[in-house]
Amino acid sequence: MFGNAQSEPSTVGASTRDLSTHVRETVDGRYVSGTKFYSTGARFADYIRAAVADGAERRFVVLPARHPGVTHVDDWDGIGQRQTGSGTTVLADVPVEDLGDIGRGDDAVRGLDSFVQVVHLANLVGIARNLVSDTVELVRGRTRTSLHGLTQVAAEDPEVLGVVGRIQASALTAETLLTHVAQRLEDAHAADDERGFAATYLTVSTAQVAIVDAVLDAASSAFHAVGSSAVRNCVGLDRHWRNARTLASHNPVVYKPRIVGDHLVNDVYPNSGYYQQP
Repeated sequence: MFGNAQSEPSTVGASTRDLSTHVRETVDGRYVSGTKFYSTGARFADYIRAAVADGAERRFVVLPARHPGVTHVDDWDGIGQRQTGSGTTVLADVPVEDLGDIGRGDDAVRGLDSFVQVVHLANLVGIARNLVSDTVELVRGRTRTSLHGLTQVAAEDPEVLGVVGRIQASALTAETLLTHVAQRLEDAHAADDERGFAATYLTVSTAQVAIVDAVLDAASSAFHAVGSSAVRNCVGLDRHWRNARTLASHNPVVYKPRIVGDHLVNDVYPNSGYYQQP
């Protein structure tokens, strides 16, 4: 299992000058020191993919997650993703694994902007699926109805069933878009064309806007199907919204409509953030 250690406390690490984590080369090998923030999965991982300053260039390296020089700090206090181990990782002379130097040159990171977003979108689709199944189960087990309900059984109430149907529609929308953009990324790698990767990023960004809206709307609407009992901590229905809201804040969606619109109106293609150097 691989964990992530890219971001740092004061920066997303878009260029070498922003990275405090660096590689030290000796006759015995290459060693990494630094501090990473929001290192999702690193606490549970076997290996860590870390962004580092390697001389004048930014690189990615693979590090052993259980090395004595790795300190995993369980300090993630976000409203969502509470069990992802997204805390701070401190690296002190941690050796780079054999064959652990990755991302050397632009060819190694083409499509990476799209790939990391597709991973987040896949997680959102998973949330939508679980949201549907949880809501269905809660409606089936509901013994109370409302004063204005059309039936004595919640599971037969047309309004409640309509809420469940709309949640399923949102989940299907998200899943269909995910399948589409994943195939587009696969096609871009097969074609191995720079413009194709840029076009794929635009498609992924467009899908991100729609998927985020669909899943967040579904996560909020689910409460209409269950009533006041849905807000109890023991039900846990709120975790879907919290996790989806946290994921939706990654690679902020607020910028994506402008990128897409700029391409459609002005034929401007976005540049990959992974190519940026000082």
